[in-house]
Amino acid sequence: SMILGIRYDPGNPPLYFMLLKFWRSFFGQSETVVRLLSVLFHAITLSVVALLSRKKLSITATACVLILLAGSGTLYFFSRYARAYALVVFLSVTVFYLITSWVEQKRFLSWRLFFLCILSAVGLYSHYSFAIFYAELLFILFVFALPSKTKIWRLVLLTVILGWTYLPWATFFIRNQIVPALDWQKY
Repeated sequence: SMILGIRYDPGNPPLYFMLLKFWRSFFGQSETVVRLLSVLFHAITLSVVALLSRKKLSITATACVLILLAGSGTLYFFSRYARAYALVVFLSVTVFYLITSWVEQKRFLSWRLFFLCILSAVGLYSHYSFAIFYAELLFILFVFALPSKTKIWRLVLLTVILGWTYLPWATFFIRNQIVPALDWQKY
């Protein structure tokens, strides 16, 4: 019924709400339990940032990054709600690491590419804002990393694969959300 209900709200992909349904079946129906899933994703994001930052930054710089991330009013605000925002931030941080490490390695096919595609698809089907994070990531890579032609082709191929993966939802969203909104011009 959750998947069939998306025709009434096609702007929000259903994956987070499906996770929330399983979460509620295991831990209960209270408001605290429902909101705790987002808090959990926020805490996992901080852990992932700490692990990834320690590989590239000093301990002091890692502490500064964590303080800035943990003290972000926007992230705190959205991690209190039973919405997909904390999950999307977690997926974006993880995908950022996987893309940068996959682009730098010599071999094209690897476990990083597999997990990168899976987590990106999960992100795209969790919330539409993941596409914005992905676009920002590509912008950062092109501006600051100045990738070679091989790296650019890898990023283009990955973007095409993800676009093809997301195409069914995008088509559904355009047909059921945008087209009816534009029908006012007929009158």
